[in-house]
Amino acid sequence: MKYSRIVSRLVSMGLLMVLLVMAGASLWITVLNEQAGSAEETSTSRSDLYSQALYEISIEESAQFEYALGPSLSLRQEHLADANAFIALLRHLQQDGKPDDMNFAGQILTEQTTYLLLVNRYFADVDTQDLSQAHTIHSQQIDPLLNRIHSQMREQVNQGQAQATDDQAQLSRIQHQTFLIMPIMFATGLLLTIILGWINRKYQRKIDQSVQAEMQRLEQLALTDPLTDLGNHYAFQERLSQTLKEAHRDEGGLALALIDIDEFKVFNDEQGHQRGDEVLLALAALLRRAELSNALFRLGGDDFAMIISPQEGVEIATALERLRKDVERRLAGITLSIGIGHATSDNLNREFLSAQATAELQEAT
Repeated sequence: MKYSRIVSRLVSMGLLMVLLVMAGASLWITVLNEQAGSAEETSTSRSDLYSQALYEISIEESAQFEYALGPSLSLRQEHLADANAFIALLRHLQQDGKPDDMNFAGQILTEQTTYLLLVNRYFADVDTQDLSQAHTIHSQQIDPLLNRIHSQMREQVNQGQAQATDDQAQLSRIQHQTFLIMPIMFATGLLLTIILGWINRKYQRKIDQSVQAEMQRLEQLALTDPLTDLGNHYAFQERLSQTLKEAHRDEGGLALALIDIDEFKVFNDEQGHQRGDEVLLALAALLRRAELSNALFRLGGDDFAMIISPQEGVEIATALERLRKDVERRLAGITLSIGIGHATSDNLNREFLSAQATAELQEAT
C-alpha cells in the first residue's frame, strides 16, 4: 500500500507538472506572439511616419516652386503649413521613436530650421524681383540642403519598410509555428493526462482495496480473541443481538451455552500460564470440531460461550454432554461445567436467556 501511495502521489505530481508545462508553454507562445505583433506594429507605424514625412517635405518643396512662378500670400501660408506638418512629424519621431529615430529627427529638424531661413530669404528675393539672387540661393544652398534631406528621408523610409517587412515575416512565422505547435502540444498534454489519470485510478483502486482490506482486518481483530481466534466478548454481544432479532423474525427458538473450565486458576498456578494457554487453544479446537455451532466465543479467561440456533440444536444437552466427556478424555486433568439457556418465541430476550444459562452453569460448577 505504501508503494501504491507513493506512485499515486508521483502521478498526481506528474499531472500537475503537465498542466504547469502546458500553461507555461501557452504563456510563452502568447508572449512571443504579443512581442512579434508589437514589433510589427511599431515598425509599420515608424515606416508610415517616415513615408508621411517624406511626402510632407515633397509638398513643402512643391509649394516653394509654385511661389517662384506666382508669389502670393496664400502660397506662403500653404508652404508654412506644410513645413509645420513636417516638423510635427519629426517631433513625434523624436518623442516616441527609438534612440536612432530621436537622433535622426533632431538632425533633420536642425536642417529644416536652416532650410526655412533660406526659403524666407528666397521668398524675399522673389518678392523684390531679385531673381538672380533668388536663383543663387536656390541652386547653391536650398537645393543641396533639400536633396540631402530627401536622401536621408528616403533611406529611413527604405529601412523602415525593410524592418516592417522583416517583422511581418517574423510574426507570420511565429503564428504559423503556433498553429502547428499548439494542437500537438495540447494533444500530447491530453494524452499524458489520460495516461497519468489511468495510472492514478489504477493505483488509487489498489489503495482503496488495501484500505478496505486493512479495515476488515482491524474489524476482525476487534471482534476476535487473539489467543484462540474465536469471537471475543464484544463479538458475542453483537452476534447474540443479531441472532435474537432473526429468531424474533422467524418466530423460532434459541439456545445459549456457557462453558467454564473447572478450577482453571488453580491449573494455571500449578502448571504455568503457557500450559494454561495450550489448554485454552485445545478447548477452542474441540469446540470447533464438535460442530454444534459456528457462533463460538471466548468471553475472557476460561469462560466460553456458544449460540445455538434450533436447526443446530437438536438434542443440545446430549451433544454438549458428549463434548464435555470428549474434553475430559483428551485433556487430562481438565473438566468442564456447562450451563444451557433455552428461549422460545414467547420469551426471546437477552436477559432471560443469559440468566437461565448462568444459573445452570453455577449449578453445574
